[in-house]
Amino acid sequence: MEAATAKRLDLLIDAQRRHVAHFAGEQWQPLLDYLSGQLKHLPEG
Repeated sequence: MEAATAKRLDLLIDAQRRHVAHFAGEQWQPLLDYLSGQLKHLPEG
């Protein structure tokens, strides 16, 4: 049960990251990477 709850939470967090990144326009991919922990800093500009 705990593993299923953790998996669902991970899916909800991922969906929220994508939702936030959607509003970034052309810069959505770097923002999504940053929110997902794949980038340590957002690129300038």
